[in-house]
Amino acid sequence: MLGAQAEDAGAYLERWALANRVFGDDVRFEGVVRMPGEDEPRVVISQSFVEGRDATMEEQADYLRSRGFVEYDGRWVHPVLAVAVWDTLTPGNVIVQPDGAMWAVDLQIEPARPEELRAVQGRRVFGFS
Repeated sequence: MLGAQAEDAGAYLERWALANRVFGDDVRFEGVVRMPGEDEPRVVISQSFVEGRDATMEEQADYLRSRGFVEYDGRWVHPVLAVAVWDTLTPGNVIVQPDGAMWAVDLQIEPARPEELRAVQGRRVFGFS
């Protein structure tokens, strides 16, 4: 496997399950394959194609804030859902559709760390103190 969860297939699948729940994605687990010439198996997923352009950093920040995320130490933490998003710097991870709607297609998402939750839960969020 490749990427952030290369050594942990469970974490990789958890990431996509969280993306489905938090962002309304439709990623599906298709199976496991072993490619010719490779020793390690790969997890295969599928995801609907999203038409549009790459979101700018500012658009991504606005999108995440609108969904209740708070920026903290280079990550975006949701104080209620207890998840954190990162890798917002990679082009194509959030798409702006022709109608202006934003779609997260490949953000890294995982359970938030306890220290992140403590930090953001003490901030003013959703207009509440």
